[in-house]
Amino acid sequence: MSRLGMPNLRLQLRPSRYPAVGVVSLHTVALPMVWLNSLAWPVKLVLLLLLLASAAWYWRHLHGQRLPSEIRLLPDGDWALSFGAEEVEAKLDRGVYRSLWLMRLPLQLADGSRLLLFLWPDSASPAQLRQLRSWLRWG
Repeated sequence: MSRLGMPNLRLQLRPSRYPAVGVVSLHTVALPMVWLNSLAWPVKLVLLLLLLASAAWYWRHLHGQRLPSEIRLLPDGDWALSFGAEEVEAKLDRGVYRSLWLMRLPLQLADGSRLLLFLWPDSASPAQLRQLRSWLRWG
């Protein structure tokens, strides 16, 4: 605990594999559905191309995200997000979701932009995630 009664909450974040596995799994399951329907071959081909384009877009979106390498709770209740050498302050917005498998943190950055941060079980150490869940519930 810090001197103001706020916990020293610091999470070292790492990229999660869960979103990538989800994108690959869902698109793989959808692939046979294109061939098993009773539509004409040209329509099936168009659907297949749309499915592949969707997979490519989501894959690129996942790998193009700018995510913080560390988040920490400041004594005033705001958050500091580290993007490499750059540090940005943020406020926790409404719409927080927490469970054992996923935490959703909507953050309002100091420049007015928003960042929706999803934390999966492999996004940080289990102890850090447990501490964050506890703070979100009781903090």
